[in-house]
Order: sequence, then structure tokens, then C-alpha cells
Amino acid sequence: MAWCESETGIDYAFGLAQNNRLLQATRSIQYRASKEYSGKLKPVVEFFETLFPPSPDLIKSAEACIENSVWYASLDYQTLDSWSRNRRIVAEVEYSYEEVNTRFVRTCFPSNKIPLGQLYTQKYCPRGNMENSLKEQKLGLHSDRTSTHTFEGNQLRLWFASIVVTF
Repeated sequence: MAWCESETGIDYAFGLAQNNRLLQATRSIQYRASKEYSGKLKPVVEFFETLFPPSPDLIKSAEACIENSVWYASLDYQTLDSWSRNRRIVAEVEYSYEEVNTRFVRTCFPSNKIPLGQLYTQKYCPRGNMENSLKEQKLGLHSDRTSTHTFEGNQLRLWFASIVVTF
């Protein structure tokens, strides 16, 4: 992060682990997400109650019909000891009936350059999808065994692994 900030023209978005201070800073967003989710769920449950007898599965069925509530917030945050100054954090709060999932991204993108939701979904999340694809290749094709000193040799090993996987 320090290197990225020292270079000009580099934009970045890094995942940031949850901690109590960050979670506390997003309490109001979590509350708003829960209210929105409840507002979407209640009419569906009421409608289902007119069609079906009451049962514990009724709410589960209603949940399947609605989207989770997703809210974003921008925070100024500084760690207690390792960061020299405040930095911009984007929080994503996803509320569903079973859980609240809160994720944090440290970014240098200014808020007027890209909206919060787009920053998370279009800049940060594709990186995770790329990592998952690399992990699939590594595990599925055993590409961690590409230890020859030439590109051609490693490519041949991947081709052999692909042939074995398909049969």
C-alpha cells in the first residue's frame, strides 16, 4: 500500500480484514440494510400466508423470492498503530435473513471518480474472480508442477494434464 501511494498514477483497491472498530463504524449502515430487507420480506411473507398454512418453511420460501439488501459506505479510517494517516475505506454491507456480511476495501479512488457500488463490484470483485480462476487451474491441472525452466516445457506439462483431466 505504501509503495502504491508513493507512485503517481497508480489506483488500487485492497481487501481489508474486519475488526471491531470498522464493524462499529458500519452499524448505522447495517441497521438501514436490515430495515430495507425487512421491508422487502414482510409483504412477501404476508402474501404467502394468504396462500399457504403457517409453517417454519414459509419464511424460507419468501426469502428465495427477494434479493439481499446491499449497502455501501465510505469511511475515513486509520489503524491504531500501523498507518500514519487516515485512508479511505469502502464498506459493503450485505443483509440477508440469516446473516449480515460486511466486507471492507482500502482504496485510493476518489469518491467523485467512481461510485461506491461500482468500485466494489467492478474494480475489487473481478480481482477475486481472477484469483479463483488461477486456483482452479492450479488445482485442476496440477499447474503447480510446472517446474521446468522453459515456457514450452511447462506448457507441454499443462497440455498433458488437460488431456488426463478430460478422459
